[in-house]
Amino acid sequence: MFDLFCGIWSEPGCAYAPFITMNVRDEDDPVMLSKRLNRLYKAGFGGVVIRHAGSCSDPYFSRLGLILEKAKNRGMSVIIEADDSVVSERSGKLGRLCPMDSAAAHLPAFRVFRKTEKGRTASVSLTAGEGLEPYEIGYTEDPSMPDRLCDAYAEAVISMILEPVSERFGKYLGSTLAGFMLRRAGAECVFPGETGTVPWNENIYGGFLSSGGDMEALMSLLEEPLVKKTGREAGHIMKQILCSCFCRYALDPLRKWCDGKNLLLFADSFDPLDPTVADHVSAPGACLSDFHGAKLAADCARHRGLPKCWGVIDGSEDLSAVQDRIYTAVRSGCNMTVIVNDADPCADPLGEEREEDLRIVTSFIKRMSWLASSGSDLPEAAVLCSPEHLPKRQAGKLAEAGYSFNYLTVRDLMERAHVHGDGIHIDRYEYGTVLVDSAMRIDAEILRKLGELMAGGGVCIRSGGFAQAALQVPRGDHFRTDGGPDPFISRYRKSGCDFTVFCNPHDEPVSGEYITENSCGSKWFDPVNGDISPAFCSAVDKGFSYRVTVPSGGCAVLGADPGALPLLREEAPDPRETGLISSEAAGTDKDTFSADRGFAKAEFSVDGIGGFTEVRVNGKKAGTLALRPYTLDISRLTSEGVNTVKTGRPVKGGVVRLYR
Repeated sequence: MFDLFCGIWSEPGCAYAPFITMNVRDEDDPVMLSKRLNRLYKAGFGGVVIRHAGSCSDPYFSRLGLILEKAKNRGMSVIIEADDSVVSERSGKLGRLCPMDSAAAHLPAFRVFRKTEKGRTASVSLTAGEGLEPYEIGYTEDPSMPDRLCDAYAEAVISMILEPVSERFGKYLGSTLAGFMLRRAGAECVFPGETGTVPWNENIYGGFLSSGGDMEALMSLLEEPLVKKTGREAGHIMKQILCSCFCRYALDPLRKWCDGKNLLLFADSFDPLDPTVADHVSAPGACLSDFHGAKLAADCARHRGLPKCWGVIDGSEDLSAVQDRIYTAVRSGCNMTVIVNDADPCADPLGEEREEDLRIVTSFIKRMSWLASSGSDLPEAAVLCSPEHLPKRQAGKLAEAGYSFNYLTVRDLMERAHVHGDGIHIDRYEYGTVLVDSAMRIDAEILRKLGELMAGGGVCIRSGGFAQAALQVPRGDHFRTDGGPDPFISRYRKSGCDFTVFCNPHDEPVSGEYITENSCGSKWFDPVNGDISPAFCSAVDKGFSYRVTVPSGGCAVLGADPGALPLLREEAPDPRETGLISSEAAGTDKDTFSADRGFAKAEFSVDGIGGFTEVRVNGKKAGTLALRPYTLDISRLTSEGVNTVKTGRPVKGGVVRLYR
């Protein structure tokens, strides 16, 4: 099995390929669309996300059908992004939520009105809390404001996008056409002479959004004597009401329709800190610029057994930032990556002239997302959370310290988790330690479940500083730094084989020893070039020590082969450990270097590069410098005497190092 994994790593399969956004419009040239799709296929993308142009014309369907057929022939998948504005002609004097002037600090944060036969009467008035934007909830006769849109949104999306596509291309549903995506879902409400836009996931507090007509439920919650009358409490109530209404009126009907067609419904969480959205979609996702949002979406998907969890990478960012986003996907557990370019939706995110760049990036994503695409991660603890309370600050401290954890929702703990021995089990996941913030409300049933964990020998830490308490507990496998920063460490198990990922987002190199109790033989995996090399270790007390060095922005993967014995460093010395013979500038103004007799390894590295470049040694291709660290092993092409090294584009600080 480990040999199979090594083969996947060196030649990643299309099952783990990323997706890329692609526009299809009525005026597009069919020949150019076909060439573009073929170029993306050769670059390594496993599918495309078609941004719906808001058109259902015959030319549009003709071009969409061409894409579907070409994708089917190439084994690619297609997802329709169905979040363009839909038109609702509904109007009326219904309940709505609208922001008041945020500068008016003297105004109450919430005013809830009840409509009676004699007119409107204010029933609850709450003062604004710190950081809470004032809102007014009530009834309006202003036709310029959008009204109740939640219940019309799903109906419009289904009738204007989903059903026309399914009727035309039924033979592709569930195969080539994998599903529909809601990434920036909104609704456009058209009244005579007025237009308004209603975003639901960009900023649920910042736009206009109806409460779905559920005003009585809102008022009953606010008037409940047990509910604290504070701005923070009112904000939680409002958020739950809005999320519940939108899920009921929009996501649930869309999910039901997609399930009937054997399609997946991809959707962002409209609040990156709200775990409830995973209950209503078949493939949750989040922007990879927000680690906590991505991890929360991935954890919800894992706990519920959902097949996909996707993360968004902005292709207009520089390549180092793209690499950091990929690391976020690995650390958070997202197993599907979509590259988009919001700055110019009509352009390819990484440019038409950079096919080699695309190949390197897609291969890198395939190898790293492969770790999270199946099997299970091996977290050290579970952080208990709920939609009303997410300890982001404490979880951030755990992430900064490289402490592996998963979010565990109260619902999963109470309905799906079982306590066996000294751990809480959910499907194939096991948590021996549960971390609970003291600010979270704990009832008797939750305490009983946690008590079962502790009675069996498990650990439960509940405090305002649970992160510090958890970090003080002795850990099994751990990293012992040489004095610099610690890397982010993620551990995975796939079919009995363990993999450890070291990600270094810091501006300085990371070096140290990784101490593990694993007694299997191991190999190092290069996520950029797909190289595989043996890993040598030293026997230490309670395990084995592997020397780890990860340059700034670099990444390393250590895989354990359960059918092999560890290779001790004394039996087969690593050339790096015996010292550097010589270092000579090359690849910049000087393209030659001399190799003395007796060298065991030669490396070419640069400090910086404006993109990607091919490296040739003595006229033969040695590889491609792509992402950090910018280093290539050129031993096989280096001979004694004078050698040449040339790069396809200018580089900074090129140097060749020879090791004994």
